[in-house]
Amino acid sequence: MKAIILMALFQLNLNAATKVIDSEVNFTAVGRPAFIKATGILPIEKADLTLKEGMLTGNIEVPLSKLNSGIETRDGHLKEKYLEVAKYPKALLSFTNIPLKELKEGQNIKAKLTLHGQTREIPLEVKVEGDKSRLKVESDFEVILTDFNIELPSFQGITAAKNVKIKVDSTFSLDE
Repeated sequence: MKAIILMALFQLNLNAATKVIDSEVNFTAVGRPAFIKATGILPIEKADLTLKEGMLTGNIEVPLSKLNSGIETRDGHLKEKYLEVAKYPKALLSFTNIPLKELKEGQNIKAKLTLHGQTREIPLEVKVEGDKSRLKVESDFEVILTDFNIELPSFQGITAAKNVKIKVDSTFSLDE
């Protein structure tokens, strides 16, 4: 993906509250047999982003209790048995000193994902656009469930693959 940053964004020094204007975290898990797919959506409810001298640092928090795959029974199983939401209520994506003006098309950044009580470094392919008041972030990455000690979801002989594709599309307000 292309990294597009407006020049005004690089000149900003923001150390301010971040408001989530619009967010969507989509996931796709393929089952075995492969023609079975589970898709769903989660919101981003909290973000703490700082932009200083063209370097982006922050945390993005996703409440796992809001997972919605369109099938209530499946959501219940995922939240209770596999994600153990009562014990691990959120996923947290953290990144430090991402040089926005140096991002190139197809380049990955490194971030840390905390999920199910485990923290792992993961590569993210990102596209960022913005100005002094807004930051739009799009990202695609994969989560390997077993890396986070999550049992592979299974129901009536259909087991999910260990890789889950995640797509993030969010816009944040950077209030000074």
